[in-house]
Amino acid sequence: MNGNRLAIRLMLIMLTVSPNRLYCKIPWWHPGCRGQRKAACKWTVAKQLHHSARKATLLLGVALCLLPRASYAAKQQPAWNYAKVISFDAQQGSDAYTYQSQVYSNTNNTAPPTTVTNVGSTSYVDYQLILDDGKMLYYGAWRRVSRWQHTPHFTENGTVPYALDKDTLTVVDDSAHTITMKLIKRRIKEVDLPQSATAVTDQRQGSLQSTTPVPGPVTNGGATLQSRAEAGDASAEYALGWKYEFGDGAPQDYSQAAVWLRKAAEQGLANAQFSLGTLYDNGKGVPQDYAQAAVWFRKAAEQGDAAAQYLLGLLYLNGHGLPQDNAQAIVWFRKAAEQGLAEAQYFLGYVLLGGTGVPKDYAESYFWLDLACAGTLKAVKLEDVAKERDLAASHLSPEELSQAQARASKWFAEHTVSK
Repeated sequence: MNGNRLAIRLMLIMLTVSPNRLYCKIPWWHPGCRGQRKAACKWTVAKQLHHSARKATLLLGVALCLLPRASYAAKQQPAWNYAKVISFDAQQGSDAYTYQSQVYSNTNNTAPPTTVTNVGSTSYVDYQLILDDGKMLYYGAWRRVSRWQHTPHFTENGTVPYALDKDTLTVVDDSAHTITMKLIKRRIKEVDLPQSATAVTDQRQGSLQSTTPVPGPVTNGGATLQSRAEAGDASAEYALGWKYEFGDGAPQDYSQAAVWLRKAAEQGLANAQFSLGTLYDNGKGVPQDYAQAAVWFRKAAEQGDAAAQYLLGLLYLNGHGLPQDNAQAIVWFRKAAEQGLAEAQYFLGYVLLGGTGVPKDYAESYFWLDLACAGTLKAVKLEDVAKERDLAASHLSPEELSQAQARASKWFAEHTVSK
């Protein structure tokens, strides 16, 4: 850009300077003057110098304008992806403001002025755009404050180019205008992978049934599960709440489940904390509250519960109940992934592959995606995960790919994969 400005300035100067201002230093008696009068010689030589300099400057200006612009465009061209427009809305609004002015009471301005407070307003239009690239939903916002600014147009269910750069979403609308929006949030689509606590809870149900006490008389002095729970036994409170939650041996009642799971969770039982978090996450028996879900998932996660660690990572990734933070999501995904939870391994590899908010790491991404493919992903299309893994592999050298594969094989052989 600096080269362009310099070239434009040089061209303007040479086009506007009059040749009369250029002084001919050849004397009238010099052979180069060819016996003409002094004034005529000055004009002729000055005119020749002026035209020659103007041609040279124009050629230089064209070169400076074209060459830097080509290299600049090559460097600044974003990497376009394509996404479907889910919705595009516009909402008009206005901001009121006040300002003060001085008013004189007479025409001679001899009397002291009076300060008057005036009220004004500015109008604007807020645009909200939601894009779907098949895996993520992106929420963009842009404010049009001047009637001279372009009015964007997007067709719902149409496909548009977009590019991401930190918190900026750049899109090209239907009229081929590039619009830079603020990226409000992003979240994983609730498809292919279990996005809510319900799916993970259902996967855990089979293993929990084998360890949860059954209702009725138990080997504890003849006391029933209900009486033990009423006496403050944390494991009995959890077992009773779990049975109310799933309707196993008791009528399904989410409200009663929340009551008994809360009692056990407040005593520090990790399984109860996780289950109570799932109720808040799905709004069953309690009002849906992602912030409360995050509280109970965190308590269970800090005790090493892999499913709670995974779901806490999802809340960070989607910005539900917590500030959207991919770095924190990776922390909790990694804790769950290291315990063999295949869903956490997938999301850890997916975030590292995309690099949104965190540095890209293709080798680490391939490692976790390869483990996810070898693990148990009941609700996942394995071919989609394999495509993500192959995409990460395409960025690795043969040596890096071989090392990542060997590392994954070793890890899988040494660890028990979560079932």
